[in-house]
Amino acid sequence: MKKFLSKKPVMIAFVAVAVVFLAVYIGMLVRPVSYGFNYTQTVTEKVSGKEYKQTTKLNIKSDKVARQTIISEVDGKEESKMVGDVWIYRDGNKILIIGAKEMIESTEMSKSEIKEFNKMNTKSESEYKDAVKALEEMKEETPDLYKLRLKTGTEVSLFVFGEDDKETKDIDESFLNVQAIVFTVIHGIVTVALLTFGTLSVLYYVKGRKK
Repeated sequence: MKKFLSKKPVMIAFVAVAVVFLAVYIGMLVRPVSYGFNYTQTVTEKVSGKEYKQTTKLNIKSDKVARQTIISEVDGKEESKMVGDVWIYRDGNKILIIGAKEMIESTEMSKSEIKEFNKMNTKSESEYKDAVKALEEMKEETPDLYKLRLKTGTEVSLFVFGEDDKETKDIDESFLNVQAIVFTVIHGIVTVALLTFGTLSVLYYVKGRKK
């Protein structure tokens, strides 16, 4: 192992990969939102001997769009599923839902009904931009009113969506991002390993050059 790590190409490779992984890891930790990972909430209730479970997933695709998936089950069997995109506005760790962007899938609606829903109940991109413009103007002209508007939004962090509601609601309605937690843990372990091997490789290479 020592002989392998002391080779210049190996040292360069370990250091380069370690730097990339470290940069990605730091970027993951400092951003307020886990983009591309699912914030998930599952609510289970037993009624008349049957178990009803509803799983809601929020996947924040960008600062403009989030995908919402709602799956309802009865005794472990899927009863309904709805997938749709919503327009969002983000300011720091606060997210406001501006309106529906597109209904993508629904087991309780036909294709024609989905098409009609999208026609009647969604906002176009131009309407979304107008709403954002109004918020930005409010932020500039009436900051106090803007702060009140922002309070109606939901707090988001790397691992939790909605934790701001815990003190004001009887039940915990927060969404936990297990995918982000697992990714962060595994990525952290790999990054530490790469940094360790990279450091050893540099030391062995330098030591070998001095001989």
